[in-house]
Amino acid sequence: MVGRRRTPHNGRAMQGNRPWWALLVAGLAAILASVLLWNASYQHIPVHSTARLLPPGYNASSVAFSPDGKTLAVGGEHNTGPHAEAKVWLWDVAARRMSNEITVPNTGRVPGPERGKTIERTFPVTSVAFSPDGRTVAIGGGREKFWLWDLAAGRVSNPFTVPQGNSAVSVVFSPDGKTLAVAGGNVQLRDLTTRRNTVTITEPGDANGSVAFSPDGKTLAIERSEYVRLWDVGTRRNTATIAAPHGHRLRSVAFSPDGKTLATSGSNAKDDGEIRLWDVAARRSTAVVTSRHQHRVNSAVFSPDGATLAIGGDQDLRLWDVADRRYLAVVNTGDEDVSRIDAVAFSPDGRTVAVAGYGIRLWREAGDD
Repeated sequence: MVGRRRTPHNGRAMQGNRPWWALLVAGLAAILASVLLWNASYQHIPVHSTARLLPPGYNASSVAFSPDGKTLAVGGEHNTGPHAEAKVWLWDVAARRMSNEITVPNTGRVPGPERGKTIERTFPVTSVAFSPDGRTVAIGGGREKFWLWDLAAGRVSNPFTVPQGNSAVSVVFSPDGKTLAVAGGNVQLRDLTTRRNTVTITEPGDANGSVAFSPDGKTLAIERSEYVRLWDVGTRRNTATIAAPHGHRLRSVAFSPDGKTLATSGSNAKDDGEIRLWDVAARRSTAVVTSRHQHRVNSAVFSPDGATLAIGGDQDLRLWDVADRRYLAVVNTGDEDVSRIDAVAFSPDGRTVAVAGYGIRLWREAGDD
């Protein structure tokens, strides 16, 4: 991420003759729908799409950059044929081409149209995460199983199961790469050396909650629809509960790079999109970021330097300046059939934002090569 360096003359950081926000928007990559070359601009920041990466019928619901920023992992499903397939794609970011693809056997039985009968269906990949060393991709399927993809060996493990009645909606590595948190219903911590669960954290509430490790790996934030629980990894106990205001619904949680701030996203009592920033030590809200009327926010993540929030919701991607408490840019998809953006991720250098939705669109500042 390009740092904010303010000058006493005009308050704007420059590198050469370009302001810092231009460097931020340069290389902006978004995964959105029906990707064709398309131009748009907002608030003096012009951007244009430059490539079509996924054809129609390929839906993306999760996205993650490799630690070196060279590879983009995309999880979702392909449903153009008679049967949907759960998929994970790896993209070469520089070459803008697919470098690998796997089909995940993510099937299960669900109630059918006839009473007392069930049918088999495929569920999309709901979460992907790179290990800190970049050698493994964890894959969550939203059902009772998850997988580990060994990139060097080119193989995917047999599915790991979670306790009955739970699911693997969200998967995330600890900063040291030794533990995988698997969330959905309860939260399991999996020792990646022994391949065994070390602890199960039982939490009531929404089974689709997300989790996030603090940068130092000492705290796990467990999101439920009405609150966030902070859990001490070392002592294995809850240390605090951050409650959402009455009527609010949470959907994701993320730590700032310094671990001092927590961002929660979701909707408020009026069903408008909302992001709240929380002081982790004081357990209090420090800022509220609102979206458009009835445009729910599904995901918000900090840039690597903590200066910017990338916010994904209904039909647009927003960049928000944390210090100045203002929007830097809003990029609308321009596609009426896009119902929502499910997940966002910053590249390690902070100059690229990946957004999971429908298909893949690459965005760059107009005139930038």
